[in-house]
Amino acid sequence: MAGIIPVTGRVGALSALTLPPEDEPPGLSVTAEAFPVVPTPAPGPTDPRYVDRQSSPSRSLRTHHAVVNPRPLTAGSGRDTTEADILGGAQLSPYTQTDRASELGAQFFTREAATGCTVAVVGAGPAGLSCAHRLATLGHEVVIYEALEKSGGLNEYGLAAYKMTEDYAQQEVKDILSIGGIKVKHGIRVGQDVSFAELQTNYDAVFMGVGLGANKDINLDGEEAPGVINAVDYIHQLRQSNDVGQLPVGQNVVVIGGGMTAIDIAIQTKRLGAPNVTMAYRRGKQHMNASLEEQEFALSEGVHIAHWAQPISLIVEQGAITGVEFKMANNESGQTYITPADMLFKAIGQNLAAINMGTIEFVKSHGKYEVDQDLRTSQPGIWAGGDCVAGNDGLAVSAVQDGKLAALSIHHTLTQS
Repeated sequence: MAGIIPVTGRVGALSALTLPPEDEPPGLSVTAEAFPVVPTPAPGPTDPRYVDRQSSPSRSLRTHHAVVNPRPLTAGSGRDTTEADILGGAQLSPYTQTDRASELGAQFFTREAATGCTVAVVGAGPAGLSCAHRLATLGHEVVIYEALEKSGGLNEYGLAAYKMTEDYAQQEVKDILSIGGIKVKHGIRVGQDVSFAELQTNYDAVFMGVGLGANKDINLDGEEAPGVINAVDYIHQLRQSNDVGQLPVGQNVVVIGGGMTAIDIAIQTKRLGAPNVTMAYRRGKQHMNASLEEQEFALSEGVHIAHWAQPISLIVEQGAITGVEFKMANNESGQTYITPADMLFKAIGQNLAAINMGTIEFVKSHGKYEVDQDLRTSQPGIWAGGDCVAGNDGLAVSAVQDGKLAALSIHHTLTQS
């Protein structure tokens, strides 16, 4: 008998849904002793974004499946210390347990009977992969369209190397695809190589997990000068490099921003050998999107953090960046100062990238796709989740939750009609 529980988060009509059975996961030959019980802090792995349900704390694989085993991809999310801090220290249990399960080849999910339905997923990031995996377990065939050469999204391209090592993102992708019923088409840009109209015609439903992708500018003269770099582009290059020693590293690095990406690039360049690294944020310490723990970690790595620092001009000499002029934003004196910089990273966030939708129009809010409680967009037959939708908090684990909930909504729509 399948378990029925209320599903928290973005759920409207799907307030009660059928989830995997409480029975021992079929096909497992490993023993319970292979998965030692780890003390779990609250909310930790019982946060609804991490697991499908709770169960009695017995020493069995069923409990591991129900309580400790996180949703696909959240093990990688737990490795991002910022997300773990926000979720109450959830890194203590889920990823260590799933690492062990992966080593043993344990499979906690099986596919239901084929439904005969096919679903297109746009984007092979956390939201798209989560949606595809849940749809596959429910018996649907899924085709993922991914513009880049690898799946994984920000887990593969956007997290600093010191946070996601040993090609772990690709191991998670491999685990996701092992369920079967999922085909990934890399190097295909929807809106360019294939139209949304074609997807609507050829598939029973479409899910968009396209992330963001358009970097925000600081809107100062000289922004196009050599040495002024988008932080996410540098991290992308770093994560795909076979020799990080060949990457350019400045002597005086300045990072504009106060979020997780700013912390990542500041620590990463410091570890790559930059003598002087300064993070500049226009407001106070308590206003930064990066957690206090992340800020303290950056300081311990030798990063200087300048608060209330509003950039007002870039100093460009002989065609290259040499410094940044800042204004003290917490007083009315108008005091300014210059920080030397031969490398300036922009880490102030991203916007939704422009996608050629043809004649299809979506309702948007604050520049992102508006969705209802079941992740439906304003276009019939098209769902969306993750960073590209309004109201998302930017955490990978939330994108994974969106993908799972969208899959349940798609399944409900396709099987009840």
